[in-house]
Amino acid sequence: MAWVCYKPNWYISVELNRVPDEERTVMATWGCSWGDTSSFEVFWRYGLANGKFIDSTSSVSYIPDNYWYQNKFTYPENALWIQVWVRPKGPEEGGTWGGALCPWSPGPDGVWFYVYEHATPKDVPVPEVTADKYRVTIVENIDSIDYDSNTQAVHFYIVDELGLVIYQPTIAINRNNSTARYQFDGQAGKKYKVAARGVNQTYGQFGKWSAYSSFVEMPPDRVEISSIKAISPTSVNISVPANSSNGVKSREVNYTSSPNDFKGNDEGVGSTKTFDNLTSNTMTIEGLETGKTWYFRIRNVNDSGGSGWSSVKSVLLGIKPSPPTTWSNTVTAKVGEKVTFNWTHNSRDGSSMQSSNVWIKRSDSNTPNVINVPGIKDQDTQEWINSGKYLYDTSKVPDGTTIQWKVQTRGVLSTYSDYSVTREVKIYAPPTLTVDIYKTNKPQDSPIASLDSFPFYVIAQAGPLSQKVISFHISIAAERAYQKVDYNGETVWVNEGETIYSHFFDFDADQSLVEFDDYAVINNNTLTLKLMPYDVDFENGQTYTIKATAAMNSGLSTEAYTSLKIRWQDQELYPQADVYIDEDDFTATIVPFCPIFPDEPTGMIEANGAMKELPLVEGVLLSVYRIDYDGRMTKILDDIPNDRSSAVIDPHPSLDYARYRIVAMTESTGAIGYTDIEPVAIGQPGIVIQWDESWKQSIFINPADNQLEAVAGWSGSRLTLPFNVKTSESNEPDRATVEYIGQEHPTSYFGTQLGTKASWSTVIEKTDSDRLSLIRRLNRYQGNVYVRNSRGVGYWAIVKLSYNIDYGDEGEDLLIPVSIDVTRVRGGI
Repeated sequence: MAWVCYKPNWYISVELNRVPDEERTVMATWGCSWGDTSSFEVFWRYGLANGKFIDSTSSVSYIPDNYWYQNKFTYPENALWIQVWVRPKGPEEGGTWGGALCPWSPGPDGVWFYVYEHATPKDVPVPEVTADKYRVTIVENIDSIDYDSNTQAVHFYIVDELGLVIYQPTIAINRNNSTARYQFDGQAGKKYKVAARGVNQTYGQFGKWSAYSSFVEMPPDRVEISSIKAISPTSVNISVPANSSNGVKSREVNYTSSPNDFKGNDEGVGSTKTFDNLTSNTMTIEGLETGKTWYFRIRNVNDSGGSGWSSVKSVLLGIKPSPPTTWSNTVTAKVGEKVTFNWTHNSRDGSSMQSSNVWIKRSDSNTPNVINVPGIKDQDTQEWINSGKYLYDTSKVPDGTTIQWKVQTRGVLSTYSDYSVTREVKIYAPPTLTVDIYKTNKPQDSPIASLDSFPFYVIAQAGPLSQKVISFHISIAAERAYQKVDYNGETVWVNEGETIYSHFFDFDADQSLVEFDDYAVINNNTLTLKLMPYDVDFENGQTYTIKATAAMNSGLSTEAYTSLKIRWQDQELYPQADVYIDEDDFTATIVPFCPIFPDEPTGMIEANGAMKELPLVEGVLLSVYRIDYDGRMTKILDDIPNDRSSAVIDPHPSLDYARYRIVAMTESTGAIGYTDIEPVAIGQPGIVIQWDESWKQSIFINPADNQLEAVAGWSGSRLTLPFNVKTSESNEPDRATVEYIGQEHPTSYFGTQLGTKASWSTVIEKTDSDRLSLIRRLNRYQGNVYVRNSRGVGYWAIVKLSYNIDYGDEGEDLLIPVSIDVTRVRGGI
């Protein structure tokens, strides 16, 4: 231990340690580097058990150039502790410096040394260990040793029969009765022994360990009956779970035919049989009276006594079983299939199934057939198996036959159960199905293997007519992967085996004729399906698999396949459009058309922007898509005839450039071509917000003068904010991260929501009462609005507008700042 006294240019550090090989001797060591020290004064003190202490002093001379100093002290046998202080003496009279003495080091408490020889507790006797059921009590009685102030507590060391440490509690001694007491709950079937030693908690000293006590044993754990089975009319087997014999020397089975004997009685009643051989988990009780219900309970036993009794279980001896539970693997089967009859034995006395009778009758015969099926044993356990099955061969059964069957079983008695419920299996001839492709709806025509134009017909014919079709399913899948242009003009991949058409036709089998609008007819198990370009999107040169599935009222089903090769006549489509911008309404009018170009479409536009009078492709339908600011396509209108007679209205073109994709589809083949027309500059500055809108999807064009119909195409409320626009966009995608054990980084999961939001700001003139009125109307509007700004952004949203008006002098602030919070929502065009 040490303490440092700091002075200018010097310090004292004091340590106190035992001197090796010198009995009852300690040495104080300190250092000093102050050159004008004359000597050191050492003050010693030791304490006794009665609380008294003795003081003494000594002096150590200062030696120049010597840094370390020591002073020994020999303490008496009855000393419990020692303290020491040191202080340097100065060169002046009385050992001062400037008339002042240096303070004692190290402070008021000095440096301590404890004499542990006097702190060691005396030896304690072997503890007394007792058990009451599973409650273990340990008592250490120190009356047998002299009163010892060093023994303040007892440290118990508790181990089981395997030597595993269970507890190590330290218990304070009760000085009223000179005992230390500890209790704990033992584990069923375990053994425990305890050693002890005294503890001086003040000085952290321990006495010697006592010898171990004798083992105390816990009663065994409670065991439950897992099963009771009758093995004869007068005997039963009682089984318990495996691995339930730990700490068990025997088992007792208590049984009676009176259930009231066990109520509130923990002692053995009726008859009790003890089983000392625990190599088997099964015990046999014999000599029971037949025709009675017997009640059983069981407990484990060892040298400390028995466990609690198990739950009571019962068995009725010498009674026939209940009818078995039956089922078959199918209720309809094809001629030639094997049908499996299954059953489970329902014992009432716990005995296993030893024999079964299977009763079988066909609807084409008046004589039933009864087949005996012997019981079988498990090869591993040699236990009777309580379930059975019988395979019935239908290869010689006529179409339409009904098979009736039922089963009876028996256990240890020779008496069979009553028959089970009668079940039926209907046998049918295997259904047939053909599927072919035709250019007409007449199956007497020849089917086709390749297709050069729409429409075409899928004809599926099912049989036999003795079974009725209740549903057809038709699907078309690609035989290999390819790239194509879809109805939106997007380039997409179609994978090998991917289904491009699927339709399910469900109807009442009692109807001989069923019509589905004008595209499908079902008549006498025959489906005739008409397909058009808008039903299925084929790619020229590809081969497709047509799959037909028919479900019959017999419960059977069948499938058929055919292939179809697509051989369109190649025709390149280059649709075009004229676009007109209404600068008052900020709407666009698009006139789509698909001309026949002599060579290529480039160079066909005159200087005034009008297409030359080229002939139009016949049999083509057009679609108009707006290309939005984020590259997505918004359909404006489809199925537009290619005759220049219709103009399509877009109420929300982008304010920077109006961008459109025109898609053309050939009606006869479904072939598709598209053109992204040249963007049309709008250049509208600022923000436009529209709500409560209505518009015409298309306007008639007079073919005589190629002029638009003079009617309003759009109406509604519109707010334009053209000045000092600032925008800020943000997204909050629906996503989450989950941390998994064993992974260095979390796993991410994404939903479908993008969480698009924006904050826009602008200004209006304080004198602009019209715009201010529109802002106030918009704030009261309960609905979605369409927002656009000059950077091309545009979408449906909900908005919240706020503004600040300064009503001071008119010349101070001529503008009103307006803030707009925008949240994108799902909308239409």
